[in-house]
Parts: sequence; C-alpha cells; structure tokens
Amino acid sequence: MRLSLEIEGNGSAFADGGETETARLLRQAANRIEAGHDCGNLLDINGNTCGAWSFEATAPESAICPDCGTWAEPDAIGQTCNECGRGIIEADEF
Repeated sequence: MRLSLEIEGNGSAFADGGETETARLLRQAANRIEAGHDCGNLLDINGNTCGAWSFEATAPESAICPDCGTWAEPDAIGQTCNECGRGIIEADEF
C-alpha cells in the first residue's frame, strides 16, 4: 500500500512560510485515516481545497519465507517454501 499526499501551498493560509498550516493539514489527513477513510481532500484554514491524499494498492515487489528467510518471487505468495519445506511464502513488508 502506498500513501500519496499532495499539498499546494500557494494560498494566504501559507503566508507565514507554511510550516504551521502544513502540520495542521497532515493532522487532518491522519485523523481521517484513523477514522477509516482511504482518500480525501485537504482544506486549508480558510476552507479552500489545497490538496488531496489517497491510499493506493501496490503489488508486492518481493516475497520471503518467514521460517528460513529465503527470498521468492511475488507469484509464490501463499505457497510452501521450496527451500525449507515448512514456511508459507508471504509478501515482504520492506
């Protein structure tokens, strides 16, 4: 999963350099994520839309056996490890 977030800091809400408003917008997105939303617009302190955020599903780039640490191709996810024969291959989280 990937989080995309874009903020356009051109309005008067960003006149002081933007640090305070940017932090407020990041908290706004974090609160919505905690509430279970997967996308949304960002509104500056003046009520203007100044950005958006969304989660994007991404395919795993690699897979690994949790028992022996052997790397595998992503299409092996859910299969028994060929190396140790014990572990079930899962997506690598890194």
